[in-house]
Amino acid sequence: LPPHLRIASEGLVSTDGGLAAFLALDHDSPRWRLWLLRLADLHVEEASSPRDFSRFHRVRWMPDGRLVLTERAERLGQSPARLAFWALGLGEKEPTRLYQAAARDVWERCSPGGRYALVACIRGRKLWDHFELVNLTSGEARAVELPGNPSPHEFVWAPDEKALAYLCRQADGAAQIVLLDPATGALTCVPVHAPGAVTSLALSCGARFAACSVRSDRCTRIHVLELGTGRALTLRRPLLFPAPIEPVWSPVGHELAVTACEGPLPPASSARIRLLDFSKGW
Repeated sequence: LPPHLRIASEGLVSTDGGLAAFLALDHDSPRWRLWLLRLADLHVEEASSPRDFSRFHRVRWMPDGRLVLTERAERLGQSPARLAFWALGLGEKEPTRLYQAAARDVWERCSPGGRYALVACIRGRKLWDHFELVNLTSGEARAVELPGNPSPHEFVWAPDEKALAYLCRQADGAAQIVLLDPATGALTCVPVHAPGAVTSLALSCGARFAACSVRSDRCTRIHVLELGTGRALTLRRPLLFPAPIEPVWSPVGHELAVTACEGPLPPASSARIRLLDFSKGW
């Protein structure tokens, strides 16, 4: 990047792989500005908009090629916390506000491709008592009822944005996966019968499979469920003692990546990444 840009935010790449967008602060100006990086020749140029981008803390790409800017203001005195999404097309001078929410506290969880955002609000004394699903392409929002009062950091998206999910407890204390279809707003609850405490969750494309980290007194294993049928298995290997494993699904297909502990006990053991393709069977 040019040396006069002293601070830069994360640069996210457009869906066609041609451009990266990021916010940066110049040595000669107190205002944050929007910059574009052309990946083919690494040419960097400032966006044509004259707006001061200091009010925005992140920029993402939407599927239609526009940028969505996230504006956040913390609660101050009697003024509530505020969250807003703004859309800016390449070559446009001014962004257009898509959505705004205000509450005691407000947080968002955006989908990987920039199509949706789930917004969580604290409006009363109860934690996270209001949720809205926002279509960032159109700006439309609808309230959704989510059992278990989940926190924003607990939500996970499927790589293709077909589902949002989180873990919660049933009345008897057993774990279950709650799935939200962003296209329809429909909720599905899937029980998790795993040998231990379920500590993390990851979804494959289309929410066909879910992978959970299950921790016992001796080790951590991976529990895989086929959500449409309820079929499940716990992988005998890989496992760690007793460190957490964060399973990750590939952006396409149904290939699962997990960390493997090859030796019998740490610290002499060696760690590897194993790939398991569930599209080819169990």
